[in-house]
Amino acid sequence: MGKTKRNTAVVNQERNPAMTNITELSNEANVAINSSISTTNNQSREVESEPESQLNQIEIMQPDSLDARWLLEHRSVLRELHRALVRQIIFYTEPEGGRLTMEEAIGKATEVMEGPEAEDYYKHIASMSVRSISWLNIDSIFRYNPEAAQALWEDLKEQAEKDFKSGHFAAQIFESGELQREPWKRAQFIAVRDSFIEQFKPQGGIDYSMIDLLAVSFTLWMHWTQVHNERATTDPTKLLSDIERLYVDKREGNWIPPRISEQEAIDQAAQMADRWRRAYQATVRQMRDWRRYNVPVTINNPQQVNIAADGGQQVNVKE
Repeated sequence: MGKTKRNTAVVNQERNPAMTNITELSNEANVAINSSISTTNNQSREVESEPESQLNQIEIMQPDSLDARWLLEHRSVLRELHRALVRQIIFYTEPEGGRLTMEEAIGKATEVMEGPEAEDYYKHIASMSVRSISWLNIDSIFRYNPEAAQALWEDLKEQAEKDFKSGHFAAQIFESGELQREPWKRAQFIAVRDSFIEQFKPQGGIDYSMIDLLAVSFTLWMHWTQVHNERATTDPTKLLSDIERLYVDKREGNWIPPRISEQEAIDQAAQMADRWRRAYQATVRQMRDWRRYNVPVTINNPQQVNIAADGGQQVNVKE
């Protein structure tokens, strides 16, 4: 069986020499980086040689402190920085990147900024949208000032948490295209979600995620109900080819039917609306159950307590 896999791998490489070349470049870059970047490797070896001391450090720190969180996750972050660096080195060896030799590519990718250049670069990164910041950007800052890169990473996580708790993270699933990113639609979603928050008063991540499910299912129910009403009460445009659909004049009708009959399109919209109505109601029940079974019980007089399972016999438990 192992022989078959090896033979298959050889055949695939022969059929796809470009993939083989990329793999070889990646391996070569990894070897060269490991031999040329001693600072990062020395830090990694020190970390790996003292895992117990790190755990002891975390135990004596505040669990939510910046230092404790960084000690727990910095290996994962360093791995992502390393991957980004390898990809950049490979890019420099390709025609689009200048066809540099491996040594030249490594030298260019691992160049450390100094003084005003580094400060200007950091200000530039700080002014960028959080969505535009890449692992390579963080790696460039890390080589100049690891603490500044750590602070930038923590700031990204803080902004992500704010997006999650404010509802903007969930709202983005309805904005896959530029034309869908309308302030009014975003405000409508946030208003619905805020009303759910006001009623349920979430206390943690699970509560917030369930409210997101509630708001998303409600919004999709509204959308498909509107689509169903449009299809059931207005005339469709005439059937068009794919090319004609790009230039259709909406004045000829109110909506473009999918490649099914009119009745099937109306029924489909009704089914989708019903599906999301049931999802909305199921989420409401789940939130109710979560609150019911997650409420802590405090017993002020624990000398004798009667305990019973659902439908079971009560049992007296004495202290």
